[in-house]
Amino acid sequence: MLGRMGAALRRGYQWLYPVRSLYLRSRGRVRYVSLSRPFQAFVSLVLIIALGWVAFASINFGLRNQILGEKNAQISGLQASFQDVTNELRATRLRFISVAGELESKHNHMVALLQQKIELEQQLDALSANLRAATKERDAASLEGDQLGHDLREQRAALAARIAALQESLASSEFAGSALSSDLKTAHKKIASVESVRESLLVAQTELSGRLDNVMGRLDRLRGYQQTFVSRILKRTESDITSLEATIAMTGLDPAELLSDSGNSADIAQGGPFLAFSDAPDFLRPGWNEAVAFEQSVIELEYRLRRWEGLQSIVEILPMATPADNFYVSSKFGRRRDPITKRWAFHGGVDMAGPPKTSIYATAGGTVAGVSSRGPYGKSVLIDHGMGLKTRYGHLNQILVNTGQTVDFREKIGRMGSTGRSTGTHLHYEVIFNGKPLDPANFMKAGTYVFKN
Repeated sequence: MLGRMGAALRRGYQWLYPVRSLYLRSRGRVRYVSLSRPFQAFVSLVLIIALGWVAFASINFGLRNQILGEKNAQISGLQASFQDVTNELRATRLRFISVAGELESKHNHMVALLQQKIELEQQLDALSANLRAATKERDAASLEGDQLGHDLREQRAALAARIAALQESLASSEFAGSALSSDLKTAHKKIASVESVRESLLVAQTELSGRLDNVMGRLDRLRGYQQTFVSRILKRTESDITSLEATIAMTGLDPAELLSDSGNSADIAQGGPFLAFSDAPDFLRPGWNEAVAFEQSVIELEYRLRRWEGLQSIVEILPMATPADNFYVSSKFGRRRDPITKRWAFHGGVDMAGPPKTSIYATAGGTVAGVSSRGPYGKSVLIDHGMGLKTRYGHLNQILVNTGQTVDFREKIGRMGSTGRSTGTHLHYEVIFNGKPLDPANFMKAGTYVFKN
């Protein structure tokens, strides 16, 4: 079979490449050149290689143009992406400058709040001193008035006794007749003497009444000054309380509930059966309204100051700062598509994306309740701020605190990473109240409002 195939190839070769001759005529002379079969085969092979090379070069040139077009498109896309990254970097720098300014204003506001607290404590000390002085002066005036009243009653009793004795003497003298006329003259003299004593007692009574009125006037003026001072402090304290309650309400928390949990009652402790004021004893009615109103103002001021201090202590533990300086929110609180399963799920915090190893800070002072390196949060820190408030910082690259450690506001606790159930570098930040997650964005918004104002 191989012999037949070889014979067929030889016949085909001889048929394709017969011996050819080229005749060349020049100046009447004829020459010829014989073209052998190997030479013809070699020329054919050279032509076939040349044609193949031309075809390959043409195809390669077309493909290269197509590849160059695709590369140009990729370069254009990369340039657009580079421009987007440049714009994002510029925006990030602007946000960083804005956050730095906000932090500075927050610090200044905290300093102002501390100064205001010191001033209020000084004013409260001054008020307490004035109250003690007023109480001593009032007690002294009351003792002086009581002594004057006691002397006046004694003098009146003595005068009445002497008049009664003289009247008895006069009556006995009238019944005795003319024989007792000398005694009657003596009695008239005694009556004249008694009248003189009575006049002197009336003058003394008028003088004592004037002194008592002067003391009461001084007490009224002092009470009026103290009432004005207490009212001014009460109004200012009420304004601060309203501002603090509005700030706490912005976070979604109930100020009254937090005060109750902290031991500061929302109502003034009072009680007793109801009695109409018309049934009150007579000695309570003159000047009763002014005295009771002043005492009520002092009691209300003490209550408001306790409430202000309670709200201030609550604000100091609320996590209203941002846990990082350089970030953008990549996933909000609430309903979202799970980044792994793409199914609808509940997101109990806020995801803040940023550069790797970005510093993470405690948003309020507290105690580190736990640190973990496993689970869906990866490397995480849980801080207890008291009164049922906790914050969690997840997916950290590095943890810088230990369980049980006390941390201050804005103390560095770790670095941003992508540990645990994460698709990229970010911080998972949670705010938890009594075991339930709250939206951290409300706390950061309230913090921006507080520190700006």
